[in-house]
Amino acid sequence: MTTNRRALPRVKAVLEELDRAAAEYEQAKDVYEDARARYQAAGERFASVRRLAKGGITGMEWFEWLSGHGAVRYAGMSLAEAIGEYLTDVAFQSAAEAASTPDTPTTRFSISTPHQYDPWRSLEQIMTGLEEGGYEFRTQTPGREVNAGLTNLATKVKNDVTGLYATVDHKEILEVFIPHVDKPDVPGLLDVPGIISGALKEQQEKK
Repeated sequence: MTTNRRALPRVKAVLEELDRAAAEYEQAKDVYEDARARYQAAGERFASVRRLAKGGITGMEWFEWLSGHGAVRYAGMSLAEAIGEYLTDVAFQSAAEAASTPDTPTTRFSISTPHQYDPWRSLEQIMTGLEEGGYEFRTQTPGREVNAGLTNLATKVKNDVTGLYATVDHKEILEVFIPHVDKPDVPGLLDVPGIISGALKEQQEKK
């Protein structure tokens, strides 16, 4: 009996600590669920505003906005949209970098032998690019999600030798920059945003 009486304070202390931990957990859970709900609502609103903004501003204005908001570049998109946008971004960026590299007689920049033009990316690079651009994967296996998304994506091409992927328009995107490289006296040779803006405008007019 004496032993049980001595144990009562210790048991009481353990139960009190357990109650406090349970209360803290429930409180934290409520805060998390509230924050999660607000996060999802903000994501849905961003996606809606993004669609409206893209259709209401010029290609140049859209490009400039994206350039300053890389962390949300692919946020609020479906997986197919995000992969397609990423591969297109890669092609434009690579073509712009190649166009900014001076030609030499031994490194001719052309469709057949593009100097430093590399629009191809691996599945892992696509996954990383989407994550860095704010895309939120739905599972703990984003590689499988990207693989599934690529399988059904009509706007991509795959190199069967290397296993790498590129946007189906990668040759056309390169052609946008060819005149600027072949004519070094053209004003605005290195005006990459202007070149991209013109290409985006052409794509919108085609649609």
